[in-house]
Amino acid sequence: MKNILFPTDFSQTADNAFVYALQLAKTLGSELHVLHTYAMPIVSGLGVESSEVVQQVFENVELTSFERFKEKAAELRKMVENEGMDDVKLSFEFEEGDLILNILNTIEKQNIGLIVMGTNGASGFDKKIFGSNTLNTIRSIDIPILCVPYSAKYKGISRIGFTTLFREADKEPLREILRIAERFDAQVRCLHVIQDVKYEPVEETAKEWDREFHTERLKFILIEGTGEPIEEHINNFIRDFNIGFLGIVKRNQSFFERIFSSSLSKKLISNLDVPLLIIKEGK
Repeated sequence: MKNILFPTDFSQTADNAFVYALQLAKTLGSELHVLHTYAMPIVSGLGVESSEVVQQVFENVELTSFERFKEKAAELRKMVENEGMDDVKLSFEFEEGDLILNILNTIEKQNIGLIVMGTNGASGFDKKIFGSNTLNTIRSIDIPILCVPYSAKYKGISRIGFTTLFREADKEPLREILRIAERFDAQVRCLHVIQDVKYEPVEETAKEWDREFHTERLKFILIEGTGEPIEEHINNFIRDFNIGFLGIVKRNQSFFERIFSSSLSKKLISNLDVPLLIIKEGK
């Protein structure tokens, strides 16, 4: 994670997430790339003779957007100074076009290893940051994404949570979590909610994983479902173990549709007051 990408619309939600991005960049020794995207208006119904008018509209939009970008970038630099993080390497990028396409281009161009962005919850995550017609594009973003709720306040990270189904594909994301935890000198608490005690021999599985990962930094927490919604168990887990942020695995099967439906992921994003780190499942 030598390079972290922070897409921003310069809202209060994004500014709050910027503090997290700064802290991560400082701890991980990463460069923080701030990306702001603006869109040109769609002009239709004009003849060729109006091309000069259209060009003038585009130039005005670009100029206005750039002036706002310079003003807001200066405010972010002031935040860096106030947080005492002048040593964090920072760059700003101003791009026209689709946000997700610009994110994908920046990932490739700058070798980005992590994306940090703010969210107001499921509605804000969908409509404000990504837009309704970008879900197919975002599926192609496979690097970790840290979603920071507006209610989250950075207080340091001493303990990281991770939810697992004890699938083989969860092991590489867990290794990623442990690598991050090592840089923060943090503990990792790995949660599994048992859905059926009779058919889930999870205690032995947890012991096998514990032997495989073999680190004092990692502890497994097993909780019986007992009929309560699984998100309630996860929220209790976050509170009881003072979790700094929660890692979940991005599964291949229509993951983002499940985020925006009445699902566990949507409820988590709506209710969490800690960041959610989404990591692609392993092979």
